[in-house]
Amino acid sequence: MFLKNMLRQTRNHRHLSLGFTLIELLVVIAIISLLSSVVFASLNSARAKARDAKRISEIKQIQKGLELYINTYGSLPVPIDYGRSNVSPGWWDGWWDLSTNTAGAGFLSFLVTDGIFSKSPIDPQNTPAGHNGFPNFAGARYFYFNVPAGYNYQGGSCILNLGTYMIGATDLETFSSGPPYVSGSGCDCLWKDLPNMFKDSFDYIICNQF
Repeated sequence: MFLKNMLRQTRNHRHLSLGFTLIELLVVIAIISLLSSVVFASLNSARAKARDAKRISEIKQIQKGLELYINTYGSLPVPIDYGRSNVSPGWWDGWWDLSTNTAGAGFLSFLVTDGIFSKSPIDPQNTPAGHNGFPNFAGARYFYFNVPAGYNYQGGSCILNLGTYMIGATDLETFSSGPPYVSGSGCDCLWKDLPNMFKDSFDYIICNQF
């Protein structure tokens, strides 16, 4: 009987030694959780960079589309001309088109109508539809601005030249550095007294004249 009990205790001790203690299990779980957090953070950062790369690529494609339209028709329509009126109360109504605005036709719909684009471009994380208001309000979206022919906007010592258009993204996730502005006579895409007026409001801008 004594020998049998000893053998049983020895066997039980052997089984316990092959397992893990509670502390060991907690340590392993903590390490796995930490590694998972690092991996997920890296994935999120990579996804954000990919979305920004897509934004910049699409904005450059939009510029090419606008230049094709200019080559064909000699000018660009203002948003109010294709059903995008009052998209930005207080910021020169009817001259801005935002990808999040649902009023009237779609964003840059004149490029779709003309067959240059198959569909309206939309920011990868487009702020929920209907987010309107000022163009520089928080929220991921694309924008298009056009100073209509026959109008000079006086801004201090500056006149914002006719036939100036801007396109860009309101919100980049990983960096905020747009290409240099076009230079030339007058103000072009700038204000003489406030040369960073638009750049301070948006994360990425391309502008030109026609």
